[in-house]
Formats: sequence, structure tokens, C-alpha cells
Amino acid sequence: MAKDTPRESISTIAGKFANLVELQEYCNKQYVMFVKAQDKIRQLEVENEHLKKIIADSQQIVDVPETDLLIKNTEQIICEMEIEKLKKVSMERSLTLEETKRFDLLVKNLILAKGTNKDIKPDYTKLPNGYTEGSLIELVFNKDPVEKV
Repeated sequence: MAKDTPRESISTIAGKFANLVELQEYCNKQYVMFVKAQDKIRQLEVENEHLKKIIADSQQIVDVPETDLLIKNTEQIICEMEIEKLKKVSMERSLTLEETKRFDLLVKNLILAKGTNKDIKPDYTKLPNGYTEGSLIELVFNKDPVEKV
């Protein structure tokens, strides 16, 4: 078999073989190498796309002014980043039960990290004395002032 350089032409390479059988063997080996190289390229492209997706998923860029970074503690930053990840996931599909629990825990931790004394439970107002549910429903439909019962 002859070793060839990239600059050699096909006629030059063909002239190095004694007969057509040797040339055919050389061409077959070149074809096999070419097919293997194409398969390897496809495999590497798929792997490259997978790695790009992993990097994109792991890098969450949060637009936070530098002064805010000095004020916020690391727990608060982590909570905000994880909440943002879950928000992006929720735009694509519904959150699983585990993700929902994780979101709830992150929100509670964020409130604690911010140092706010907000009650996490919703603020329900109580009915004023003398009003019933029926009188409120009547108020909604009639739009007339309701007298106390």
C-alpha cells in the first residue's frame, strides 16, 4: 500500500498500485475510514449539543445590580436563582409535586433570608359583626347597601 499526502491527485495515487485489486482494497479502506469519521462527527455533535444544554441549564444569569449583591446574603441569592429555575420549568410544563414542595420551601426560606416578618399564610379578612354570607352575596348582586342582620 502506498502512503499518500493530501496534495496527491487520484491519478498519482492510482499509479502507485500494481493492479486494480490493490487499488480497490485501498479505496474500500478509505471508504470505511470516511464512514467511521462521519459517525464520530455525528456522535460528537450530539454530545456537544447535550453538553451545551447542560451548561445552559446550569448557568442561570440573574440580573442583579452589584450593590444588591453586597446587601443580599448567599442564602437569598441561592433561593432567588432556584425559584427562577423553577419558574422557567413551569413555563414549559406543570411542576411535579416534589418541585412544588421545593418551590414552597424556597419561598419560605427567601422570606426568612430577607428578614421580613410577613406571615406566610394569606391575610383573610373576617366578616364584620352583624353581616352574614347571604347579606354579602345579596350586596354583590344588588349593589345596594345591605343592612346588618
